[in-house]
Amino acid sequence: MRKVQRPVNLSKGPDEQLLGNIRLRISRRDTSICKLLAESEYHADLGARSLIAAADKIKKLLVKEYLSIDEEITEGGHMTEFMIDVSGDEVVVNKVPEKNTMRVGRKL
Repeated sequence: MRKVQRPVNLSKGPDEQLLGNIRLRISRRDTSICKLLAESEYHADLGARSLIAAADKIKKLLVKEYLSIDEEITEGGHMTEFMIDVSGDEVVVNKVPEKNTMRVGRKL
């Protein structure tokens, strides 16, 4: 998941990275997230290796949410935050709304 923190790089070749500038957070209900992922993806005969499927599930959810943003993918963009959370009995990934940061000008 560290790869998604790297900046977007649109140059063709081995350095190309279309999914980037992402800060991924886990909600305070992280134990619920782990429990749901373990229940749905863990298989005793495969052991911990089966949890790779849980990580893949998170990756797919993140990519789906990232691509749902109606903006062109560009280099030099700002970091976008996404939150892994639980909704009902499902693990979800949602974009965190940007804080409204207005600059207040000084009066002369």
